[in-house]
Amino acid sequence: VTVTGLRSPSGYDTSATRHDAASGDPDYNGTCTTCTNLALTAFHTNAGQAHEMTTTGEAVLSGSSPGSIDSWSAADTWCSVYADMELAVIAVPERPATPQRPRQPPRRACTTPGCATHGADEHENWPLEPNTVYLRAEDRRTIVGKTNALALFDTLVEGLPGGLTYWTGLNSDWTSGDQSNNCIGWESSNNQHFGRIGSGGTTSVSTTFAGGRSGCGEGHELLCVK
Repeated sequence: VTVTGLRSPSGYDTSATRHDAASGDPDYNGTCTTCTNLALTAFHTNAGQAHEMTTTGEAVLSGSSPGSIDSWSAADTWCSVYADMELAVIAVPERPATPQRPRQPPRRACTTPGCATHGADEHENWPLEPNTVYLRAEDRRTIVGKTNALALFDTLVEGLPGGLTYWTGLNSDWTSGDQSNNCIGWESSNNQHFGRIGSGGTTSVSTTFAGGRSGCGEGHELLCVK
């Protein structure tokens, strides 16, 4: 594997064209073991762009108390503080305005299974990018997977490391879980309520992003991207 054509486009730290010397495939789909210049924040492939993905490394509780999440902006803050990432991959319903806080719009991928009805127009504040390779931030070269044109994963290459569990609030078809699957809008830390979680150590998309449910009093990490 060779890396050529380094440049610095607006919005990214660096860019590179990746090329599989053996097959000539610009969409090389595996772990880059001989690249010496991939310890970078982001790069582009011929067919798209790549970003990093990791978890916070710190367990987060649902709920509105300090040290918990109750909005996607709070989840993003956790990603910034604990993972040096920018955005949390988590579905969060709209939060109505109250005298104490402003309205916050939802974060969602799809309103219909796989965004089949209106495509990317169903996104709102969705953190993943279309046609983008995501790398494990731990080594910046192991490929988690590449999103499709709708900014969703159809398949994974290596996936995320094993032993990880993290809140997602997602159903396996990329729609958002209802209140029985998002800890009552991420406001409950009661184990009588439940939230959807994902797990690492697999190349199954459904397991990675919507593999289980957990009581809301349990601590799980957040999945973050840059």
